[in-house]
Amino acid sequence: MGRAKLNPPYLLIFWLLLLAYQPAFATAIINVEWDKKFGGNNWDHAHAILQTKDGGFAVAGTTFSKGAGSTDIWIIRLDTNGNWLWEKTFGGSNGDSAYSMVQTTDGGFVVAGTTRSDLGYDNYWILKLNSNCLISVLVP
Repeated sequence: MGRAKLNPPYLLIFWLLLLAYQPAFATAIINVEWDKKFGGNNWDHAHAILQTKDGGFAVAGTTFSKGAGSTDIWIIRLDTNGNWLWEKTFGGSNGDSAYSMVQTTDGGFVVAGTTRSDLGYDNYWILKLNSNCLISVLVP
């Protein structure tokens, strides 16, 4: 038994049709509920996101657009529709970044990151924040 072969023009047509209809397939499969962008006049990176107990979201990352130093930890709190509720930056004169975040049982957050401010080069930085993003405990 011989193997069925597609002639090169038919293969090319298949791939062109697949590429042409790919956005339609993606739209049918993925339903984007909302799309928000946050940032300033310089680079800003989100490194961690979590859904909060009230259905909203908290985002932790790094900002070069806001804050006190070259980069700072940037926490943003969003509602269920992705609308901005509040934001807070933490940092000193050198580079500071957040990489991980969890919500605590009291509704606050624990944020883990690094700091180059005040303590030397690339030290870990753990922040315990209350639900309004005020520092409860600071662990250098």
